[in-house]
Amino acid sequence: MSEPLPILRRWLDEHAIRLDDGATAQLTQYLHLLLEANSVMNLTRISDPDAAQIRLLADSLDLLRVIPDDARTLVDIGSGGGVPGLPLAIGRPSLRVTLVDSTAKKVRFLNETARNIGRDNVVAIHSRAEDLGRDRQYRERFDVATARAVARLVTLVELILPLIRPGGVAILPKGSASDEELAEADYAIRLLGGRA
Repeated sequence: MSEPLPILRRWLDEHAIRLDDGATAQLTQYLHLLLEANSVMNLTRISDPDAAQIRLLADSLDLLRVIPDDARTLVDIGSGGGVPGLPLAIGRPSLRVTLVDSTAKKVRFLNETARNIGRDNVVAIHSRAEDLGRDRQYRERFDVATARAVARLVTLVELILPLIRPGGVAILPKGSASDEELAEADYAIRLLGGRA
């Protein structure tokens, strides 16, 4: 690629999302490290660099439009290769991002990658979401919680709501959810004291 991330740049222009050159350089470096490491460890099913610009980077950065402007902390459950949390940390440097994964080698990759691309607003921790929600250090600590491709919505709600401070938001991108899945999640949200 002569121009770094041409597909992503076009998408950003079309969606009026502005990133400075430093952020674009970090996204380029992150994607390179992710796809390189993916050849030896299972970080993402997406291995094509062009598809990755949309499905990993653009889809993550699209969440910037729904993250409240005053949000300062974000937790990303089941981060795997760092999506969507690491691109969000790059796109909004004022956001302190905690990446959570239950696989130690993925956590090592995430911490090394954050350090290598110069992101000091990111920390990856080795834990399960259900354990984190019971830990006073993390319970009700985050302004925003997100998860992608981790579980059904009802399960995600049960895992994530304990981590969100009162008034915080959960952003749970789903490709498609059935009416039944949405109804289950809505019930769980209300049962746990949240609102959809």
